[in-house]
Amino acid sequence: AIGISLPEFSSMEEVLIRAILSGKDASMTAEEVNTVLGTSSKGIDLQRKVRSEVIKSINSKWGKVSNGGRLVQSTRNAEDKRMITYRVDITELSDSFQGRGLIQYFSAPDISASAAQA
Repeated sequence: AIGISLPEFSSMEEVLIRAILSGKDASMTAEEVNTVLGTSSKGIDLQRKVRSEVIKSINSKWGKVSNGGRLVQSTRNAEDKRMITYRVDITELSDSFQGRGLIQYFSAPDISASAAQA
């Protein structure tokens, strides 16, 4: 047991966190996030709305257990300001709970999916 309370992330939020962590440099483009969230074939406004809501929810829940930290951060591409990269702040993830296995928790295969197959 980790000995702390993790936020109650929805399955969609947890899938997104795991997906971003598995990306290069623990990051993903907006297009990759849309694919994970299942909105890649939807309109741009809906993609932006869903991305925003899910990431705000993750950060709100994370902030309550980590002294206001933001787990998922976004940065605009220096060459093309329209392009956004989302990343999980590894420092935030390990420092918030003194490195108590959270990176391994989120990096591990989805336990609920394995259990459902058994």
